[in-house]
Amino acid sequence: MKRFDRSWGLFSLCAAFAAISACSGGGDQQEIPLSELPQRTAQTVCAFSVQCGQFPDKVTCASSIQVNLAQLTADVMSGKVNYDGSAAQACLAGLGASELASCKRSGASTSPEPQACNDAFLGTVATGGPCFVDEECASLECDKTACAGVTACCAGACMAPLAGGVRGPVALGAECVNPAAPCGQDAYCLTSPAAAGTGISRGTCTARTAVGRPCGLSDQCVPGSFCFFDSSVAGTPGVEGTCRLLSASGQPCAAGSGSSMCDSVTDFCDPVSLKCVARITVGGGCTSDGDCVGFAFCDPGTQLCVARGSAGSACDPAGGTHCLGSLTCIGGQCALAPQTTCP
Repeated sequence: MKRFDRSWGLFSLCAAFAAISACSGGGDQQEIPLSELPQRTAQTVCAFSVQCGQFPDKVTCASSIQVNLAQLTADVMSGKVNYDGSAAQACLAGLGASELASCKRSGASTSPEPQACNDAFLGTVATGGPCFVDEECASLECDKTACAGVTACCAGACMAPLAGGVRGPVALGAECVNPAAPCGQDAYCLTSPAAAGTGISRGTCTARTAVGRPCGLSDQCVPGSFCFFDSSVAGTPGVEGTCRLLSASGQPCAAGSGSSMCDSVTDFCDPVSLKCVARITVGGGCTSDGDCVGFAFCDPGTQLCVARGSAGSACDPAGGTHCLGSLTCIGGQCALAPQTTCP
């Protein structure tokens, strides 16, 4: 979900939840003040994340993720971006009530993102105007190709809107750009070569591929399936995969598929039984990070699942930080990076 994975600066759950970023609303409040949005989002995301095994408990989660709204808050104050607290509330509530809030990868492909999530932050910058985040643009697309490799503030340029100015799910056969304007659940965005000078590929919403057919992208396959590549040829240019059904807990899975073939994010493909089983807890034997619960990694030396560092834990950036969530290794300790804004 773009709103949470990118400019809102939330700890990216894409890898952990197979491109799912989910959160839910709480209470009877009908409008969320901008000042309360980071805390509300973090609290509800933690409830989901603990349930899905990405953090050991809510307290640890709350101190390990960062909802970075510094830039958008400054943009709202300057009038560059309009904030709709009612849309933010509807977005959180809608996500919490949908299959996106489950621990299943198939939920991401069967439940479209609520339209309210696209309406919480509406930019005012016209095509060609300077931008730092997508939400500043009326089109919701900031082209920052020229900023590749630049860590300091570097302004991009707002892209032109899609044909018809579409914000929500795009119809089959219409122009799309993923994730700014995703296709409906029965289609995926088949991208065309990037337009000269933009670096952003737009495409056409194309019908998803049936189980058993060749594929090249995970989101190309019909809901409930994924694009599986044999481990011996994965990553080889020109080699296609095959759309295969996701496996429920206890069902057979393919050797070498790790956790990618199991529907539940709390499972992995056991290399011995070749069935989807619960991920290994801290202290258990493992062969790769994907074998362990979400808040642990597989230590290459001991071949045991070891808990990732929480806030304040010692870390070594030279040897891999292994910090939880949004935490990074700062001064030898796992900590949240300072929030900054661009002019």
